[in-house]
Amino acid sequence: MRLFLVPCFVAAGFFLGLPVYGQLTPAENAGIGRFHPPVRLAAADGVIDHGAALAHCGPWVEDVDGDGLKDLIVGDFSGYFTVYRNEGTDKQPKYAKGEHLQAGGEDAKVPIY
Repeated sequence: MRLFLVPCFVAAGFFLGLPVYGQLTPAENAGIGRFHPPVRLAAADGVIDHGAALAHCGPWVEDVDGDGLKDLIVGDFSGYFTVYRNEGTDKQPKYAKGEHLQAGGEDAKVPIY
């Protein structure tokens, strides 16, 4: 498995790369060193933008709900984590409207100092 970055838009004015593990196809391997233009990721409620939470977002992809599809999780300086559940496929994700990550029936939050 190789680690490569998928460009995404998660904060106002910032394009970030999401680390993704997987095998590169021969066509992808031939394109190493060349990047596709950045794309803005969207969820059911519009472009994913955490700029109002002071940017510096921490995106990650992981199967949060155990359905076998990698969901998008974005942490930011609000201290909350927003989960965008994948309703598509891992190769062509389609993200649902974002919701706060829950732990013990409450919104999960880390202290911000």
